Amino acid sequence: MVVLSQRRHAPAWTVGMVLGPVIGAAVAVVITWGYAAIYAENQRRHQPGPPGGGVPAARDAPITHRGRTPRAG
Repeated sequence: MVVLSQRRHAPAWTVGMVLGPVIGAAVAVVITWGYAAIYAENQRRHQPGPPGGGVPAARDAPITHRGRTPRAG
């Protein structure tokens, strides 16, 4: 659509008239995929755990300075 509307106002086709909108659309699609992945991960992390509590995975443990977990007590 953008390419065709530019063509109406220019005497000839140029590389920028085609390449600019195509690259812009590709970037928009990649950003949308990235946000969709972040949203899905957020939803997965906010789901309730297994019945009975279960044992949290190591990747879910709290991390403090230099990657050590906090001491109990």
